[in-house]
Amino acid sequence: MTYEQTVKLLNDLLIKNCDAEQGYQHSAGKCDQYTGIFYFLESQSEMRQSFAREISKMIARFGAKPDYWACFSEKAHQAWDRLRSIGADGNRVLVECKRGEEAALEIYDRILACENLPSLVRDLLLNQREQIGLSLAQIKSRLGGGESGACAA
Repeated sequence: MTYEQTVKLLNDLLIKNCDAEQGYQHSAGKCDQYTGIFYFLESQSEMRQSFAREISKMIARFGAKPDYWACFSEKAHQAWDRLRSIGADGNRVLVECKRGEEAALEIYDRILACENLPSLVRDLLLNQREQIGLSLAQIKSRLGGGESGACAA
């Protein structure tokens, strides 16, 4: 894998994590504070913000500049637009979070399948992928247990 390919993949992943962070934050803002779903969404937003910082640092290690402006562009918000538009139904929020996390795992798996991915990048992405998998398991548990929580209208 070339330097340019690695940086492009990392910048694409940076955009996806910024989008997820903002999607979770927006959804948490629709929920009643001090509920289980509010805390879950807040923690997921913080986790994705942390992922974005880690990826930005990795991009800088390659001597490139993180594509921060793209995090705020219109294209960055495609994946989570449905989440923002579904309203205040806690169960529907979790269903969309599940969909988003499944898509994130597919992206991570596709990148991790690349040959000659630098080991530092592979280690970082494996760790992030594992955390997303754990989040997905929590979402599925909440959906299965009916613990969606109340979201404000």
